[in-house]
Amino acid sequence: MSGFLPDIARWALGGGAGGAGGNGDGDGDGSGGSNSNDNNGNNNDGNANANTLSEEEIRAKRMARLAALENRQSSSASACTEDAVIAADSENGADSANAEKIDNMEIDGGDEEAGGSGRKIDNISGGPRPMDVDDVPGEKKMPAADATIFEPAPKKQAKETTATATFKSKSAPATPLDPVAEAARKLRRKKLLLLRRVLLVTIASPADDASSPSSDKTAACVKLVVDDPEIACTADNDVGGGSDGDVGTGFRTHHIAEILASRLSLSPSAKSLETMPPQHKCGIIGYLGGCYKRAGEEWKEVRNGLNEKKSKSSAGGEEDLLDILEEIRKQVVSYAASSLMVPDLFELGNDSTLQLAKCLCTTTTNPTNSITFDVLGKNTSFYYNLCEELHSQDVDSFQKVITEVAKYLTDSLSKCDTILDEPAAITDSNTATIGDNGLFLVSALRELCTHKKATAALANTPRFHLPPADSPEASVKVTPTMPRLPTGASAQQARLFHMMQAMSNSRAGYLRRSGPALEKETLLGLVLRLGLPAEHPSVTSTFSNAASRTKKDVSNGIEGLRRQLELYQNKCNELVKQLVIAGEDSRKNVIQWFIDALLVNVNAGASRPDRTKVSSPELLLNLSVVLLKLCEPFFNDTKKSLLIDPGFVSSPENHGGIYDLTGNDHLPRLGSNVTNSALYQPKNSFIPLCFFFCSRSLALSIIPDANFYDMIVYQARRTAWTIQRQNGDIRSDPNLNRYLGIQYAKEIHLQNRAYVTDILKFYDMAAGFLMRIDKDQLITMPEHIVNDFCDVLNFASEQTPKMMAGIDFGNSFRLSV
Repeated sequence: MSGFLPDIARWALGGGAGGAGGNGDGDGDGSGGSNSNDNNGNNNDGNANANTLSEEEIRAKRMARLAALENRQSSSASACTEDAVIAADSENGADSANAEKIDNMEIDGGDEEAGGSGRKIDNISGGPRPMDVDDVPGEKKMPAADATIFEPAPKKQAKETTATATFKSKSAPATPLDPVAEAARKLRRKKLLLLRRVLLVTIASPADDASSPSSDKTAACVKLVVDDPEIACTADNDVGGGSDGDVGTGFRTHHIAEILASRLSLSPSAKSLETMPPQHKCGIIGYLGGCYKRAGEEWKEVRNGLNEKKSKSSAGGEEDLLDILEEIRKQVVSYAASSLMVPDLFELGNDSTLQLAKCLCTTTTNPTNSITFDVLGKNTSFYYNLCEELHSQDVDSFQKVITEVAKYLTDSLSKCDTILDEPAAITDSNTATIGDNGLFLVSALRELCTHKKATAALANTPRFHLPPADSPEASVKVTPTMPRLPTGASAQQARLFHMMQAMSNSRAGYLRRSGPALEKETLLGLVLRLGLPAEHPSVTSTFSNAASRTKKDVSNGIEGLRRQLELYQNKCNELVKQLVIAGEDSRKNVIQWFIDALLVNVNAGASRPDRTKVSSPELLLNLSVVLLKLCEPFFNDTKKSLLIDPGFVSSPENHGGIYDLTGNDHLPRLGSNVTNSALYQPKNSFIPLCFFFCSRSLALSIIPDANFYDMIVYQARRTAWTIQRQNGDIRSDPNLNRYLGIQYAKEIHLQNRAYVTDILKFYDMAAGFLMRIDKDQLITMPEHIVNDFCDVLNFASEQTPKMMAGIDFGNSFRLSV
């Protein structure tokens, strides 16, 4: 026992297991010999060290080592390696694992070279204590038991921190921006972007080359060079300050006129106009109309953005942008009006009226981008405001512009023979034409009438009416210009040519007041004369070799042509409706044209009418379609049909001579001894006019056309029967193919469900009208109304019985009985 206690005391005084390996002193009596336990649990009796240290020296040595170890542990803890985190997390079994790894501690720190030897003791179960160990390069160290463990920062965050620190160390100190200057710069940029989007121009300084190619972002824009520094400012500099020294915000509203003038003053051959798409093709009117539409769309967007903001103080110059857009819309209309009144004002606008006509023709193919499109609501289109501007500046100039535009359109219509034709455009200033087909040209006339003052001006054009019947001009004969004799023709060919020319001159001439003059000299006649002539090559080619074609093939051809005819007739209906509802003056002019059309075609109902005196069947057909459309509101409404006044046929002042009782062209009545009545006071004057004019037009169109169709059908059947009796080939017979081609061409409109249905409804309404009037009024009615009523019912029951389904024939049956 005495030898064991001194060893424990020396171990406690020496700081526990601090050494990596040491020797202990002496035995119990101080002689230096004592027993100690090694790592294997064996007792070893060591000899006393020759150079023994005192206890004070041992204590000082151990305390110095302990202080050095604590310093290393504190620096290691601040570094926070990943192994330290893992060691700190593994709390369970950490003591036992560390105890197994710790070697026997050296109590005495003597060196072998000094002859010192120390004793080793076994590890005590009280827990490991720090040892003084040497640093080994690359070796990971365990933290002390009582050390604070820090988690290492994520690698990504460390990289970002390093990059930020590097950037801050390299970048110069940021200077605060002037908010006023920054707001002005942004407003300048917004204005310049507005010019690009609306006016399709970019601003360049005088030092720049205007002919240089634009960048990809401005490929559709024209580069303009201006001298004004306020206009020449860019979004990236500080040019553009006001004259009073304020911060520049770019161009203002009073600069819009100068910018537009610079753009419109360009030559048609200027390279700057070669944009993508090219701007030189649209002309001045098309360009200004597009600017107006784009300005309206931008105005809506800016206004909506401004309304969404809580206060105007937070707006970034939106009020300035709205003012600029309003000024653009005003200036483009003003410049367009000036160009139309003075064509020589700009080189690009020397044919401005022709440009206006072309722009009106685009309404069918691109209605939303047309000049008649209302951008901001009703009556806000470019064309409407242009008419207002022209009329406010000079009424005579306004009438002249409308007349010239109508002349371009009607001249182009005169080049068409059918609705399928599309003649080539003529660019000569004296005989310029547009080159579109009939549908586009009639659509342009309809859009021309979207402004009431323009409609009145159109109805007052010289080509709207035929000359009066009692005027000297009415008896003037018109002879078409005949072609000249071809160069190099022989004597025999010349004699034949002159003979044919003489024969054609006798037939081709017509009077100024006649059916041919109506369709060649008047505006509505040029519109309504187009159709699908049964014997025209463009129509007969659709039904070539008709006898050898299948029924489905023929039906598809008929339906295709019928759809095109319906589209054209719908545009004609819209044009006439615009003329009727535009005002009193234009309505009177249209009514007078209806009277003239019915008077000059009084003999069109004959079986073989003289085509030098009456109009073509296509004009009479379209006239009946137009008048049926005007009657549609009241033949579908019984209350409105009661407004038909039978006194109309007895009032020459109102019917204009169509229902005269005397003369060569008088119409028979249902009774005898009928006289005209001076008293005619209808509740509605327009409804009786439409009813009786429509009944007369049907007598001149559908009735003779139906009779001709019946004859053609009979001829086709007769020819086929004859060929079969002779054992011939009906498929190759030219006469049969010709008859069938005409028959199918007539079926385009005679078997059109919409047209036939309207006719049947009209005559059923007429039957009801004849039944409700008294006897004295009934005898004044024209005889043809009853005859036509019977002919239509017979034709429908024989040729189109399926189309009679769903129609009320109550009045027709009661009148028949």
